[in-house]
Amino acid sequence: MSDETAVYQRLEAAVSVTALVGQNIYSIIRTQEDEPPAVVITPVSSVPFNVLSETPPLDRRRIQIAVYARDYDQARAINLACRDEMERDGFSLQLGESFHDFESDTKLFSISSDYSLIQGR
Repeated sequence: MSDETAVYQRLEAAVSVTALVGQNIYSIIRTQEDEPPAVVITPVSSVPFNVLSETPPLDRRRIQIAVYARDYDQARAINLACRDEMERDGFSLQLGESFHDFESDTKLFSISSDYSLIQGR
């Protein structure tokens, strides 16, 4: 199972997330026709922890979660619910802070957060 699929299933099963977005959880693409609020999960990278003596036993995996909502407070609440679920699964917020934006063409607030997890192969 891919990291993206595992995160999708985790968020889809989380009452704290679905109470805010319903079933509007997407992998990689959310079309503008889809009604917000919504969550989009995108795999970013999988980088091995290099060691000289053997094949790397661990990978650092990065996943981005972007949330979209019509108002900023709702976007923040969704972002916090997603963060709580990700941290429960062992992911940590990669950058220490999320990127907050207002998309003037769609009139939506968005918050994007990068998460990382160190996993055995």
